[in-house]
Amino acid sequence: MTYGLMKTNLFALLLLAVLWSCNDDDNGSNRNNTTPAPNQSSFTATFNNDMLSSEMNVARELSNGRFMIRTKLENSVLKFTFGQFDGNSVYTFDGAVGNDVEYVVITGQDTTVFQNLDGDITITDYEESALTFNASFDITLVRVDNPGLTTTLEGTYSNLQITQIEEPATGQVTAFYEEEEYFNF
Repeated sequence: MTYGLMKTNLFALLLLAVLWSCNDDDNGSNRNNTTPAPNQSSFTATFNNDMLSSEMNVARELSNGRFMIRTKLENSVLKFTFGQFDGNSVYTFDGAVGNDVEYVVITGQDTTVFQNLDGDITITDYEESALTFNASFDITLVRVDNPGLTTTLEGTYSNLQITQIEEPATGQVTAFYEEEEYFNF
């Protein structure tokens, strides 16, 4: 009986040690979790002396080779389009190089569109492995329906992550709007 009791106790201790080591493994994997945290980008700017900010930002290379940054604000959308993305660089918006800025303001039933007249955006801290970058810009915009009215837009992006387009699976489609991939915020 002593041998049987000793065998049972030894089995119980062994089972307890195995369970305890499994529990330690689980806790250790939580501490060393390699799953990346969601990207939190931010946008701040001034437009006509109004402060703008947003965390609803998208940066993507389009299927036609162009590159786009799009920011959704409460009643407006800002869109930068580049002929191509070369990482850390200064991108000029003077109408001649294929780089464009469009700022659309919606007030009730009225839509006002501003486009670039001059200026640039500077991409810094581009990390190719993480596909993130920072940017600062200073753009002179012209109102499309009244070219005599100009204004400035200046601001920054922080920790903006490039979203890569994945080829759709069989049976799925990619949506386009005005020859550009649709952005859903």
